[in-house]
Amino acid sequence: MKKNIFGLAVIIMLVGLFSSCDDDVLTQDFGITLSQVFVVNTADSVFALDTVLDAGAQSEDITKYSDNIEDFVLEKVTYELTAFGGTPDQTAVVGTIDVADTNGTNRINLTGLANVNLASLLNTETELPLNQSGAEFLAGRLKASPFAAKVFLDGEANHGPLSFTVKFRFYVKMKAKIV
Repeated sequence: MKKNIFGLAVIIMLVGLFSSCDDDVLTQDFGITLSQVFVVNTADSVFALDTVLDAGAQSEDITKYSDNIEDFVLEKVTYELTAFGGTPDQTAVVGTIDVADTNGTNRINLTGLANVNLASLLNTETELPLNQSGAEFLAGRLKASPFAAKVFLDGEANHGPLSFTVKFRFYVKMKAKIV
């Protein structure tokens, strides 16, 4: 009889324990870094490039937990020049990064810069200020199928020709149910 009461007590405690588990036990946070490289090579001082940032192709976690993503936040965007073939005085007078649906519609500004010496950016990762609306838009596109967005890089330098490679990093925090 004591064994039956003890067994019943253990079962009641286990049921209580599992029924009181909150959702945080079943979720996991993922720090994901996505990257996009643009090669600027023009005789002019103005450039406009675009490409698709495919988060699903860059992060297995995004596609693995795609049906269970609870939160997806773009925390920061950085950039650095990984190659530079310009003159020491060459300056980005203005530069913008816009994002849009993969077909280019619903374009919105994500970030920008002005009056930055290009040579100083070589191998120096630098954080960019975020337009919150653009950050939320991009996060929304990357967390749902097709897990991608079009990224536009437009800019103007103080003089051409322009020859550099710029790498953007998109730091994302994703929360997903893992069970």
